[in-house]
Amino acid sequence: MKIPMNRVWKVASRWSERGTKESSVLDIFRRHNVVFVGRFQDRFRQIEVGDLIAISDAKRVVAMGLATSPPQPVTTMGLAFSEADLSRFDYDDGVLGCRVSFTDLSDKEQPSYRVSTFHGVNERADEFRRIFKTHRECFEEKQQFEIKARSCTLAHNELNKADVLWQDKLIFRVPVYQRPYSWQETQVRRLLGELIANFLGMNGRPIEEPMFIGTMQLTEKRLLDVTDRRQVQEVIDGQQRMSTLILLLNILRRRKPESTVWANLDIDNRLETAVSSGQQQRYLREALEADLQNSPDETQNPYLRMVSVIQQLLLEVEENGCGDGAPEANVPLNVERFAAYLLSRVYFVVIETRATLSKTLQIFDAINTSGMDLNGGDVFKVRYYEYLRVMRNVEETEFDSISKLYEMIDLRNRESGRIVCDIEDILSLVRHVLVARHGMQNVLHDYGAAVFFNRFFDTVLRINEWPNFPQEKCLSIDVHLEDFKRLIGVRFDWSEQLEGLSAEARSMWDFILWSRYSKYHYLIVLFRDRFGTDLALTERFVIQLGKLLLLFSIIYWRAVNEAHAIMHKIIGMMCKTGATSTADELINFLRSTAAEKEQQIENAFENYSIADNVRTKALACRLVAFLDELEDNKLDAKEMRKLIFDTEIDIEHIESVNHKDENERAKVHALWQNELNRIGNLMVLESSLNRSISNEDYKTVKLPSYRLRSKFRTVQMHADAFPEWNLESCKERKATLKRKLVRGCPEFCVNGSVRG
Repeated sequence: MKIPMNRVWKVASRWSERGTKESSVLDIFRRHNVVFVGRFQDRFRQIEVGDLIAISDAKRVVAMGLATSPPQPVTTMGLAFSEADLSRFDYDDGVLGCRVSFTDLSDKEQPSYRVSTFHGVNERADEFRRIFKTHRECFEEKQQFEIKARSCTLAHNELNKADVLWQDKLIFRVPVYQRPYSWQETQVRRLLGELIANFLGMNGRPIEEPMFIGTMQLTEKRLLDVTDRRQVQEVIDGQQRMSTLILLLNILRRRKPESTVWANLDIDNRLETAVSSGQQQRYLREALEADLQNSPDETQNPYLRMVSVIQQLLLEVEENGCGDGAPEANVPLNVERFAAYLLSRVYFVVIETRATLSKTLQIFDAINTSGMDLNGGDVFKVRYYEYLRVMRNVEETEFDSISKLYEMIDLRNRESGRIVCDIEDILSLVRHVLVARHGMQNVLHDYGAAVFFNRFFDTVLRINEWPNFPQEKCLSIDVHLEDFKRLIGVRFDWSEQLEGLSAEARSMWDFILWSRYSKYHYLIVLFRDRFGTDLALTERFVIQLGKLLLLFSIIYWRAVNEAHAIMHKIIGMMCKTGATSTADELINFLRSTAAEKEQQIENAFENYSIADNVRTKALACRLVAFLDELEDNKLDAKEMRKLIFDTEIDIEHIESVNHKDENERAKVHALWQNELNRIGNLMVLESSLNRSISNEDYKTVKLPSYRLRSKFRTVQMHADAFPEWNLESCKERKATLKRKLVRGCPEFCVNGSVRG
């Protein structure tokens, strides 16, 4: 993003006439990416999008950012202020605010400046622009970062007093994009068991042996509240361990509250979590305040469930003893010594990072493979949130809107009683829409959804450059939450309506999945997204799409670029900005494109040794069987699918390729040549039946079995039509099938449509 050279303004963060530190609303500014004033309204209204705003606390500029919205009454901005927030400033139409893309400055970057409420910066404007530009270029454009690593204990360190995690007035916050606290009994017992074993000296260890329990990744410290100089660090990795240790220490504190070991720990307020719209914070508070003597047996609160596990483990230790020099059975645990051990002899490697969110997660991936399971769906959730925060300056609560997409999918899957799709399926659909809508390179249709969105976000956030992702094009694209919501609904509605398709339409859907181009099944969802959910209209599209993909799959014995190009054109006709094609025009395009293949499909049935290609012979012979059943019109969609696609079949050579009489075999090969493997001599047959008749004589063994034992109408019809089987019969059958498939069949032909 080009750094503008617009005007520079300074806004103070103390909300009182006298500017006392107790009145600071800096944390409100920071949480909501906003600044506001109650005075100087005429001047404040002069702020324009792109202006640089410096946010001060007393005589120090602590943050800067670009204005991302014009000034307006704070009551109209749709900001999710809490009741506690609203008690700290005047929430009325007389307060003007504007959104700001917040950039926190480190202590060494913060310039001193004169005290005032709000004014334009003139004499030092270039200095402020330079500070902001340097920071932006370093951490956002060049994606540089700073890492500090040190070995820390929780609260007391004999070797270095500064190397403690729980420093005075420091709060740890689990960011909104993290998962909830999710440790179960197995993980809690493992950690606590090791802590107790080291403390008590189990298994020959020294008593109170120091213990290392892994790394913890945190963001840099940021000033949270200037009133008491509280600072905050976000927990990128280590939430589960820190939460569990806090629960353990709280239980120990309840046993001996009068001990001085708890001084200055602030256990109740040491950890905050923004996950799940504050629900996880309520759960944590409930667990810390719970009556430990009457813990509920069943609860939705994950922290409270582990409180019961911790108490049970401590009880087991005291009742059973630990041996090897540990206390005997039924001896209470020394609470003060155990707490002191936890606070001073348990070590972390603490890694503090200063970087953008994307870079921070890259560092996390490099450091640790535990904690967050960053699969494609999780990565998208975090990166899309970062994209919205940077590009649209949305509220933190917008992450909940993103999370609701995942909840929508889970709910619809539960309602369906099966897994219809997952978030990555929806990402793939949106990817196709974006590529077509904005005229991006067609090759992007073939990218994995996770790769596509990662590279797109890399581009718009200026993290990396990728082929086929031109920055100017990507910056012009808005990734709307509504696209995801809408396509989730369309995808699940299609799954539900699938069972209502006619026998021919449902079979053509299955043929699409069996074809060489099965990946294009998503075109049906995009068609319904564009043209609506009328089932009859959907059937017409499915039939014509299935026919075209079948033709390409039979004519060409591998996937070809011509077919991909046609599919990409269809996507464009449906999704490209300004597309005007009607549903009828799209269906007619499919029909006319198939008609152009008439000569090629006729040649395939006349001359191809179809038996030489597994997929071709399976498709062609199933298609023949399907058309014969369709002509009879007795099977419904479910019965048709069970017969044509679920029956275990072989492709039978009516005249055996390997006649059991070797002398006869040589004669057959010399006479029949390639006709042995062409469509005239091939037919579907139940696998068990095919293997029972093997290579036996046609007239005495095969013919009666065809007529009496096969449930396929095409096999029975063949038995009635051909009491004798020879080369002339084979050519006659081939000609009949060719006419049916290419020209003469009213149910299916290149120039027609299935059932019209």
